Amino acid sequence: MKWRLILLVLTLFLTSIESEAQTKRRKREVKKEKQEEEKEVVPFAQKIAYDIRVGTPSFGNGFSLSIKPSVGYKFHDRVTGGLGFRSTYTLINYFQAPDLHLFDYGAFAFGRFKIGQSFYLQGEYSTMSYDFDDRRFNVNFPSAGAGYMSGVGDWSYGIEFMIPLSENARDFGPSFEYNIIFSYRF
Repeated sequence: MKWRLILLVLTLFLTSIESEAQTKRRKREVKKEKQEEEKEVVPFAQKIAYDIRVGTPSFGNGFSLSIKPSVGYKFHDRVTGGLGFRSTYTLINYFQAPDLHLFDYGAFAFGRFKIGQSFYLQGEYSTMSYDFDDRRFNVNFPSAGAGYMSGVGDWSYGIEFMIPLSENARDFGPSFEYNIIFSYRF
C-alpha cells in the first residue's frame, strides 16, 4: 500500500511538472507569434490610396465640370491624409453676347476619417486660382464634408459632398460641391 501511495504521488508530481512545461512552451509560442505579427510591416506602396473625383456639374445657362485627382497615405485603417489637384471648367452662355469661358485650378490637402466600412468624414484645405472677368483671384479656404463608398477589393466608387467654409470661396466657386469618386485602396 505504501508503494502505491508513493507511486501515485510521484506520478502526480511528474505530470504536473510536464503540464507546467507545456504551458510555458505554449505561452512562449504565442508570444513569439505575436512578435512576428507585429514585425509584419505593410509595404509603403500598399498604404498609398488614389482617388479621382468628377463633379459639381451644372447645366442651364452654361456648363461646368470639375475634376479632383488626389493621392493619400493611409496612416491607419481609418485615417488617410494626402494631397490633390483640382480644376474646374465653366462655360457661361450669354444671350446675344460672347460666351464666357472660365478655368479655375488649384491644389488641396485633405484628411479623411472612415466611419465603418463605407462612410467617411473629410476635411480639406485648398488654395485656388479663380478666373473671373479676365482677372485671376487667389483664395485659400477650408472645406468640410462627408461621403459614401462602395466596392469590392481594392477598387471603390461613391459620392462625396463638400461645403467650402469661406465666403470668398463661395463667391467665386460653388457654394456646395458634390462629386462622384473612383478610388483605389479606399
